[in-house]
Order: sequence, then structure tokens, then C-alpha cells
Amino acid sequence: MPAASAGPRRWAPSGALLLLGVLAAEPAAAHPFGPPLAATLDRSGTVLTMTWTGAADDWMVVGEHTGAFAEVAADSTGAEVLATSPLVRDYLADHIRVATPGGRSCDQEVEEVDDVLADGARLTFTCPEGTSDVLVTLAVLTDVNPAYRTVLEAGDDGARTLFTAARPTHQVSLAGSGSGPAGASLALVGGALAVGALAAVGVPWALRRRRAAR
Repeated sequence: MPAASAGPRRWAPSGALLLLGVLAAEPAAAHPFGPPLAATLDRSGTVLTMTWTGAADDWMVVGEHTGAFAEVAADSTGAEVLATSPLVRDYLADHIRVATPGGRSCDQEVEEVDDVLADGARLTFTCPEGTSDVLVTLAVLTDVNPAYRTVLEAGDDGARTLFTAARPTHQVSLAGSGSGPAGASLALVGGALAVGALAAVGVPWALRRRRAAR
């Protein structure tokens, strides 16, 4: 019987992921036409905290699109890969940005989150003292499918803004002085339902080794 190849180890999504209809070969098969993704922006002094959340299949698309799932350890889960992969962190940093109205970028940090599936990705931005309005760019997954969009809730009154591939950047008031564009409130409700569905699924996100007989 020939000896097994000593080539690089590759891993395939478990049956639990396939039950969601998320196929590694078709990352765009998630739900760009479903409820929008959701994000919140909170301020504490000069530090802004952005939390971005998506459903399990949206996170799967992020992992596949960035190449984070190409090579993983045998005992790693999908959630662990998403939380620790520098490819995912760099992708989020490139597609979620905050700047002053004059275009000066706020210092950014992608924070460590134990479970991005449950808690979302969290980024902090340190902006100049006295900044009341900021330019926010939210373009996560619009490079995979322009139908993806994100609803951001920000400001003291929770004003909502819809970010799309056509308009990925908006000026947002940190004090809150409006209700956001028409339809954004309903879109946020849809995004919340998507996040709730993720919690209900309770997918283990385990990855199993693909053994190739030679």
C-alpha cells in the first residue's frame, strides 16, 4: 500500500456548516439579499468603539474571502480561526474606517474578541479631542457582492445610517441629531433578526480534516 503524501494539510468545513448551505467553493452563496448586516458606534471621551455583526454564513464568507480557512490547525474551530486570523483582522481594518470630517484618519485598533460569531468584531478608534462628527466607512463584504449593506446605529439617539456599495462612507453625528435615511430603521430590525437567528442556530463551527487517499 503506497505511503500517504506528506503534503500540506488542508481542512474542509464540517457538516454543521454545510447544513447552513454555506459551501466553501461558493462564498457568495450567503445572504447579500437578506437582512442587512449591523453595526453600532459608541463614544467614550475621544475613543469610539465600533461593533460589526453578521450571521454565521456571512462570517463564513469573510473567512473564505480572506483565505483564513485555507490552512488551520487540526484542533481549531471556525470561530477561533475567525477571531485570531491576521487575514480577517486586516480585512476588517481595511473595510471599517473612521476619520474626521476633514479626512484625518482616527487611530484604529482591531480588538481581540473570543467569539466573533456571538459578539461580533470590535474595533476602536481614537479621534482628536472635540470631534463631534466623523466620516465612517463600512464596506465589509461589498467587494464580494455589492448587494451587501450594513446599518449603523450611532449617536445619543441611536440614529441609523445605511451603508451600501454605492455609498460606503457617510458623515455620522456622535451626538445624534436625526433619524437616519428613510427605511434604515426597518433595515436595522432585519439585521437584528439575522443576529438572533445566529444565536438560535448554535452551530459548533468545528472543522474536520479532509483525508485524501493516495
